[in-house]
Amino acid sequence: MLDSEVYALETMIAARCEQIDRYVREALPPGDDRSRETDFQLMAFEERRTMALNALHDAGREPLDIRVGRLERLRRALDCSWEFFRRAGIASPAG
Repeated sequence: MLDSEVYALETMIAARCEQIDRYVREALPPGDDRSRETDFQLMAFEERRTMALNALHDAGREPLDIRVGRLERLRRALDCSWEFFRRAGIASPAG
């Protein structure tokens, strides 16, 4: 994988984190009555976001093949969060 492909993957991850965070903050104000599943998914997203931001911060500290694998798993995990929030009507389907 080329450096430009890794950069694109990092950019996608950062954008997805921002996108989900923005939609969740707008759709679920503090104190909102949420389902247990939504609370669980919020916790999962927060954990995934933290892991993603740490991985982006630690760029260059691991071999490229390990980094790519980690980033691809994080992207898929964030896509799972996005899909839950989209299906729950919390996130815009346009994203």
